Amino acid sequence: EYYLARIEVTNAMINKFLESNSTTTAAASNIYKEYVTSAIDDASAAIKYDGRSARNYMALGNAYERAILIIGDDGYKNALSAYEKARLIASDKDYVDVVKAKLSFGTGKEEEAAKYLLDALNYNPDSAIALFTSSQYQASKNNLAEAISYGERAVQVAPTAIDARLSLGILYLQNKDYTKAVDSFGNALAISGGQNLAAIYYLGISYAKVDDSSNLQAVINELEKRIAKDSDELKYLKGELARITDTRETLKEEDTVNTGATKRN
Repeated sequence: EYYLARIEVTNAMINKFLESNSTTTAAASNIYKEYVTSAIDDASAAIKYDGRSARNYMALGNAYERAILIIGDDGYKNALSAYEKARLIASDKDYVDVVKAKLSFGTGKEEEAAKYLLDALNYNPDSAIALFTSSQYQASKNNLAEAISYGERAVQVAPTAIDARLSLGILYLQNKDYTKAVDSFGNALAISGGQNLAAIYYLGISYAKVDDSSNLQAVINELEKRIAKDSDELKYLKGELARITDTRETLKEEDTVNTGATKRN
């Protein structure tokens, strides 16, 4: 626990450093290298202290992932090796496989990423994280039908996972299945106790797609309490509301004209 706590502190320092610095300059690269080396050393010490802990190997893998910025493919190989050792003793092997998949995908090794996701699902077909990540992976490959299929399974096994429902709702929007999008974002909002802003906004988009002006107005009213009234999100939703209103007025006028013409005839 001591070494893992040190690693957490180091990771926080790395994150803060990367927020305001690039590793392209020599000075910044040296500072970053010191942080990463410290994380690697602490994880290695944790493993020496307790080589039966999957968490220690996961920490080492994460440290080497961060080292990819400075040592390239060697960082990838060392990270993967640490994760594979973690998998041997981990109880949640599907989670480790997903971590390996994300590592591979992040370094452009898509075939390996796909293989690790399959490994995760072969180990646990109901792994929510593996299903959710598989959905995201298929979406990145523009395989919308497969992405939706994985996303729906993820929601089935983890019905209270807000991120899974938001992701699935976005896939429904892309697939022009707007009624299902309304349901997905509505459920995400309900699970969050009405607090999730992303669910509110995307629910508004979905209402706009089905020309539901009443519910769209309710979404706009709610968002006006929470975000700036001149925000791009509100401007878009208000524009959609105006479009629906204008379309209905135009249809009314056309109907009036057609009715009058029929009576004259």
